[in-house]
Formats: sequence, C-alpha cells, structure tokens
Amino acid sequence: GRPTSLSRKTGFRVEKAAALFSALSDPTRLSLFTALLGFGEACVCQLHRGLGIPQSMASRHLRVLYDAGLLEKRRVKQWMHYSVRKPDDPFVRQVIGAIREAYCGAPEFAAVYEWMRQISCDDLGEGDS
Repeated sequence: GRPTSLSRKTGFRVEKAAALFSALSDPTRLSLFTALLGFGEACVCQLHRGLGIPQSMASRHLRVLYDAGLLEKRRVKQWMHYSVRKPDDPFVRQVIGAIREAYCGAPEFAAVYEWMRQISCDDLGEGDS
C-alpha cells in the first residue's frame, strides 16, 4: 500500500503494527498467544483443552496467529505443536514483552498452564492441525 506520512518520515510501518494488533485483537487469539508465551511449545490438544475451547476454534485462531508471523509450528507424529516465534522487529518484541508482563503471571493463566501440563496428546488420541 501507499506509505503513510509517518512511515515516510520515520521508517515505521504503520501497516505492520496494524496487522500485529489485528492478529491479537480477538480475545481467543490473545488467550492462545498468552498461553503459548507463558507455557512454551504446546500442541493444539493442550491448548484447546487447557483454555476450554473447541479444537476447531483453537486451530482456526492459531492459523491466524501463525499467518501473522507470531508463531512457529512443527508436526510431531499427527499433532501440530505451536510456539511463539522470536521476533526480529523491536516493536513486536516490545508488544510481546508487554503481553508477557501483563498476563503471563496472572493466576488465571497459572491454572491454565497447570491443566496443560497434565494433558498428553498420546493419551487423547486426537489429531489436529
């Protein structure tokens, strides 16, 4: 798109920031992202069960976060595992740092992390994307 006057003057890409905030603007996506940020790598079954959301919803929202460049993924057997991608951009690092500081230590997420630790995909027999 056409650069805004701010990006012409400073080199800051407003469109990039808008895409980041758009990806994180949904409460389900923000919860998934925060769970991964605090827990580390997790499979879809851990995330959907830990957060109490349907597997298809978790997969759909994880795809949005992945497409926005916020997550990495890898397949282990039939399960897809996600983790937070280490950002190159200093602005993205600041936003992720703010999310970590604001949410990762919250008691609500401590309970989610504990529940996620107890979930084994091998025991569930679930495949995911």
